[in-house]
Amino acid sequence: MQNTILIAVILGILAASVTRYFTQYRGKTASLSQLPGPVPLPILGNVLSINSKAPWMTFRKWGAAYGGILKFRMFTSEIIIINSLEYAKDLLVLRSSNYSSRPTAFYNEITGADWNSVLFVHGDLWRLHRRILHQSFRSDAVAKYRPKQLEKAHQLLFNVLNNPENFKDHLFQFSSSAILSALYDYDVAVGDPLIRTVEKWNQLALTLMTPQADAINRLFPFLMYIPSWFPGMPPKRKAVVLGEYKSIWMETPFKHATKKIAEGTAHPSMVYELQEHISRSDDTESMRNAGTAFFAASETSASVLHVFILAMVLYPDVQARAREAIDSVVGTTRLPTFEDRSSLPYLDAIMRETLRWNPIAPLGVAHVTERDDVYQGYHIPKGSTIYPNIWAMTHDETMYPNPFEFQPERFLTADGELTDDTVNVVFGFGRRVCVGRYFADASVWIAITLLLATFEFQKPVDPNGQDVDVVPEFTSGITSQPVPFSCRIVSRIPGMNTDKLMHMLDARA
Repeated sequence: MQNTILIAVILGILAASVTRYFTQYRGKTASLSQLPGPVPLPILGNVLSINSKAPWMTFRKWGAAYGGILKFRMFTSEIIIINSLEYAKDLLVLRSSNYSSRPTAFYNEITGADWNSVLFVHGDLWRLHRRILHQSFRSDAVAKYRPKQLEKAHQLLFNVLNNPENFKDHLFQFSSSAILSALYDYDVAVGDPLIRTVEKWNQLALTLMTPQADAINRLFPFLMYIPSWFPGMPPKRKAVVLGEYKSIWMETPFKHATKKIAEGTAHPSMVYELQEHISRSDDTESMRNAGTAFFAASETSASVLHVFILAMVLYPDVQARAREAIDSVVGTTRLPTFEDRSSLPYLDAIMRETLRWNPIAPLGVAHVTERDDVYQGYHIPKGSTIYPNIWAMTHDETMYPNPFEFQPERFLTADGELTDDTVNVVFGFGRRVCVGRYFADASVWIAITLLLATFEFQKPVDPNGQDVDVVPEFTSGITSQPVPFSCRIVSRIPGMNTDKLMHMLDARA
């Protein structure tokens, strides 16, 4: 009898608690506002209203009508866009414990991208990978890579000098060879097929791993189970090819590194440090970590440099000022080194303006909420997919007047010193900020500085010798870089050839 009464009391308490919880929760959410945004159409949502080539521009335009944070619907998926830097910091940085996860995307597994810690959900495996990458790429650790970065930048100069028409390929080879050296102690050979393989993987992957593709596959989840040979399934066939490419470019340099370590001939590299000092990480996780860094650095740094060259063609006055700055510090008998950086603030300003003018990841990488949240009276449900509109933030006219103009001076004070604005927004937010940003900063800076010290970038000419205008166009997808364009690249040093360039490199201060 007593047991029956006790059980009844406990059940009554539980029922009251559950009732009170749901009453309070419903009352709480009912009193909150839903995020503003455009009215969706049935089934399609707001898909037809979005500029498919530059969705970030559409979202910026919507921001003017709905504010710094808004939501829209893409088929059945609701997506939140943050256009305001202030709001992004409030949520993605100050509340990063709730905003640090990633959505599970349809193509991650079948493309072989599930190894990429950038896409990991927030959890123990992500924390392990983050610690490993931070060990090698934190701000006080990347200086050891500078000699190799400088060496690869010198090779970039020779490649451009001897074959200027293929400058875009040279940029990708530079960024890839710099990170391969740091990760695996791997030196890229001329015509190395590894570079071409990762380039193919990048080109295919970036066309598949988009919000639009993911929304379609969430609407029709059965697509996951249709064989790749079935008519109408080219995306899945591409995904299968990506998996094959991934096996090549992830395993080849890793096996190279471990072989050199076993033979005792290895130089310092990330994989070497992992093998020596982080015994808890097995070979699989080491390979995945290195693969994450390789994928991220090879594509992004090359794209930034591609944007830089386009800007130089369009803004010759910026080149002229940069050359004056370099000559005043370095002279004309040698080329700059990392030691000259503190004396060349205008070169840093050019790099920052390149990052701002056309951020290569305009919408960053999606975040997902792990819990319900309330922000400025708006209800943000658990599991919400959130994109920070980095493009809108870097084109905010209140922060950057005339945002579509390339003006490095905006990052300099009246005294010619650098401002505090480092445009770190392009590297992400909170716990998901790019771990390799310090390495990327050094690679991009030394490449920009050496290219400006050695070459002039000019408009192409027609058969009559008249300049042909270059109209800036950019690709769409999860990254944005210039559509291939032509330009003239000429040496700014009279009589420049391979021997003279070698002599200038040897004449270091």
